Amino acid sequence: MNNSANYFREVIQEMSLLFEMALATGQSMDLRESCDLFLKRLMDRKDLVYSAVWIKDAYLTGKANQRTATLVYAFPEYLAETKKLSLDHPLFSSISEKEYLAVPAYKEEFWGLVNEKGITNGTFVLFSLDEIGVLKLFSARDNCFSNYELNQLRKVISKFAYSLKGCLSYKQLLTEIAERKKTEEALKQSKQQIADIVNFLPVASFAINLEGKVIAWNHTLEVMTDVKAKDMLGKGNYEYALPFFKKRRPLLIDLVLKPELKDLIKEDFLFFQRFNNNSMVAEIFLPDLKGKQTYLRARTAPLFDPRGRIIGAIESLRDITESKKLEKKLENARIELEEKVKKRTFELYEVNKALRSEIAERKNAEAALAEEKELLTVTLHSIADGVITTDTLGNISSINRMGEKIIGWKQDEVKDKPFASVFQILTDERMLKICDNPLERVLNQNEMTDPIRLLTKNNIRKIISANAAPIRDKKHNTVGYVIIFRDITEQKKVEAQLALSQKLKSIGELAAGIAHEINTLMQYIGDNITFLQRAIKDIVYDLMVDYKQLTNKPEDDKIFESLVRKILKKEEKLGVAYLLEEIPKAFEETLEGIEKIKKIVYAMKDFAHPGKKEMKPADINKAVEVTATISRNEWKYVAELETDLQPGLPLVYCVIDEINQVLLNMIVNAAQAIKEAHITNPLIKGKIAVTTKVDGDNVSISISDNGIGIPKKIMDKIFEPFFTTKEVGKGTGQGLAIAYNIIVNKHKGTIEVDSEEGKGTVFTIRLPINPALRGNKR
Repeated sequence: MNNSANYFREVIQEMSLLFEMALATGQSMDLRESCDLFLKRLMDRKDLVYSAVWIKDAYLTGKANQRTATLVYAFPEYLAETKKLSLDHPLFSSISEKEYLAVPAYKEEFWGLVNEKGITNGTFVLFSLDEIGVLKLFSARDNCFSNYELNQLRKVISKFAYSLKGCLSYKQLLTEIAERKKTEEALKQSKQQIADIVNFLPVASFAINLEGKVIAWNHTLEVMTDVKAKDMLGKGNYEYALPFFKKRRPLLIDLVLKPELKDLIKEDFLFFQRFNNNSMVAEIFLPDLKGKQTYLRARTAPLFDPRGRIIGAIESLRDITESKKLEKKLENARIELEEKVKKRTFELYEVNKALRSEIAERKNAEAALAEEKELLTVTLHSIADGVITTDTLGNISSINRMGEKIIGWKQDEVKDKPFASVFQILTDERMLKICDNPLERVLNQNEMTDPIRLLTKNNIRKIISANAAPIRDKKHNTVGYVIIFRDITEQKKVEAQLALSQKLKSIGELAAGIAHEINTLMQYIGDNITFLQRAIKDIVYDLMVDYKQLTNKPEDDKIFESLVRKILKKEEKLGVAYLLEEIPKAFEETLEGIEKIKKIVYAMKDFAHPGKKEMKPADINKAVEVTATISRNEWKYVAELETDLQPGLPLVYCVIDEINQVLLNMIVNAAQAIKEAHITNPLIKGKIAVTTKVDGDNVSISISDNGIGIPKKIMDKIFEPFFTTKEVGKGTGQGLAIAYNIIVNKHKGTIEVDSEEGKGTVFTIRLPINPALRGNKR
């Protein structure tokens, strides 16, 4: 009877414990407090000396790839030594396939579970907290739990584990809510500012979503294409290509979302480059954009939402043929729009019914504008150019992500800082001299072509192109400035490599001809030396002995007369009279040949020397002479080359290596044109004439030939990249394109061509003398 009573008493005690522990679960949403309420009660009831809860970091941080766990609760806390464990630790591996495990001190695996201070005997009991972690209990007694108790505790601890999951979910929910509120607040604060920036951006831009439908079409693009945003927004099926190509087809923007389309449109690109961030830049030619031929530079990049997911793509277009004209049109369009708005507002005040209708429409427009502003916020951070805005004093108000990447400064670092302290333009790179007023320097840029050398926060030197525009309010008052810039360092490196490649190609093509020239001169120098060697040997070794005997004046007249007759016979036999006449000529020809070789070598040295690619005063007449000399083997068989170089020609501020390259291309082209003209009678030589003279503020260089001339139908194409009339393998079509880029784009000069088919061609190059007068002359 006593045994039965004891049994029921134990059962009632265990049921009481289980009921009490069940009540202790789920009373708090705080992880530590929930552990404290449950475990202190359990320790008190079961006479335990230590308890600990380990939670896997994957559930604490939300990062599934973490292979560690953190001690989130321990009591008493001073016993805990380690706060972080690998999931490969026996604490986790020993219970990976069990719900609980009791290990007394006399078992060997007991010591693999000890990571607390002062525990040397007793019993560890481990409970699995489902997949989120492990509960560790310790009693100073051996075998403190019966199997029945362990099974009953397992049920309550599973509820405890469930309550801990709720705490973790609640914590994650609070974190997500805080992040969302932070994002919404940031979007709200920047809406108005972003809208002002985009309205004054001098860049035509549009964006599409993942379905290829237009979600943005800015005012600048409306002016460029004569297509309004209201007529384009929401359109798909390549509708946005119609204003440019008069047909539906992929554009550069589509390559962001569908890279496989590149093969379909790559032939349209004059230039293409893809960057690591999946942004791209390309140059395209449009034969008919609003009735005129136009070159556009396009930039495109992915469009991200605040969480970093791609939601579409954005493309910016810049008219690189008539930027000034475009700015004027935009200004006129803005003024015209303001006048229309003023007129419409006055009319609305006159009609009450119309006013109510307008108010309703305006509310709808404001709602749409709010959505647009949020989209514009994302757009600004996704745009491929760096953008900085300042107030009227030049203090920075904002910078986008690309701007941060280029200059190395973050938004919170530059806020309210002077523009000059962040945007450091080098005016003298060798002395690291910084421009005093970089904002004024950028505002005076006519377009984004003139390179600027920038010193970043980390003292990295970059080459950028930039321009700026004022931000105006409705009253046309300037309220700040927007500066748009891009990193063209890699582009400039590619251009330098291309120029070096062209120069090396020219040197390689000329090397054989120059070697032939020098070899020809060396042959007749060698022949003359051989002649002189033999002549001197005959005179010195054959006659000088007899002459010496003659000077001794023998006393016998017969001997003297015999010696004279002997000398005269030798002179006649050796042809002394002929030798005395030819020896001076041989010396003269030899010296002349040496001078010619010297001239060729010095000319080749001047042409091939890898000088610094910087502007400095240079002698154009010398450049003509050097180029004519090294190219002699190209023209001497087909033409006579005449030069008329004005004496005292002023030095020209230029990169002389590049001017040499242009002159070489022109002279070689002239020789080839003459060769084609006289192909039926190659014995007739043509004529190449090179003249230099001062022409106002410029130095003029004229290269003329009487070759085949240029047909009128291709006259407008000769400066286009890759255009050539030569057979495949005999010309790349780059020579005149490179010449145009060097003279017009880099040196702000001009190239004019006057040609008559069948009679010849004249190219006239004008280079500005004074660097202060250099401008965008075309």
